Amino acid sequence: MKYEYVKNRVAGAVFELCTGAGDVRSRLLSAHTEISMLVENQFPNELLGLWHEIHRMLTKHGAALDFEGKISEGAVSNTLRKIKNSTGVKIAKKLYELHKQLQSHH
Repeated sequence: MKYEYVKNRVAGAVFELCTGAGDVRSRLLSAHTEISMLVENQFPNELLGLWHEIHRMLTKHGAALDFEGKISEGAVSNTLRKIKNSTGVKIAKKLYELHKQLQSHH
């Protein structure tokens, strides 16, 4: 029961990946809304590395700035707009692996 909230949020993200509209990048953006509020102390220690890797991949390009230096687009949407679909598939696979590990071991 300790990890139930995380399990449900990650399961919701995987559901979005499986059923959402658009290519994998669009579905990852929807999936991210399911997991965006999760913080590392909610995860089992052995899955923190995978969680950090997913987060790092989703925010690789950082936020987009306008001509005044203000954020015009968040890091996740900016990153997903710039990556190839094949990179999006790699992120989706890692998110599924996180889901599988949470479901089977916690």
